[in-house]
Amino acid sequence: MTIPWPDPDDGFFHHPQRGRPVEREEVDQAVAEGVVARLLGHDMTGDQNIGVVVQNRVAILAGVVDCLEVVILAGDLAWRSPGVVDVCNTLTVSDRV
Repeated sequence: MTIPWPDPDDGFFHHPQRGRPVEREEVDQAVAEGVVARLLGHDMTGDQNIGVVVQNRVAILAGVVDCLEVVILAGDLAWRSPGVVDVCNTLTVSDRV
């Protein structure tokens, strides 16, 4: 199975009201802001050490969190964020007890 990858000519990168191509950095910044807002808005992920980077609409999560449930939840929240086409979840669980 092949998953379609966004192409600059696929229409996503053209803002209909501005009439000019939307820069990838602008799109990625908007997607990152949405992911961060979701993570900060949830009780279990809001106070965790989670870094978010978005490249080509792929959300990359990095950091150390308290438990495996937070790793799974953070990935799920990122997937549900508008504009995200893939998630690379590299979160690790803290070894402190």
